[in-house]
Amino acid sequence: MSSVVVLCGSEEFVRDFMLMAHQLDMTNGEYLYVVVDQVPPDYVFTPWAAGDDRDQAARQAFESVLQVRAAKLSMP
Repeated sequence: MSSVVVLCGSEEFVRDFMLMAHQLDMTNGEYLYVVVDQVPPDYVFTPWAAGDDRDQAARQAFESVLQVRAAKLSMP
């Protein structure tokens, strides 16, 4: 049985959350994390990268993440 977790928040929040999930062994395939972004981040292809010593663990944690980008709709 798998669980789905939907995350909405800043890039820093999502990275910290995923690092915590990784520490708790919650990125072992039993959970899928869906991250909803309204505005694409600057580092859309490397959301785990922060340039610190936790980048490798964050990269592993983000293997359990599905990123969904919400399009901004404008009305004429």
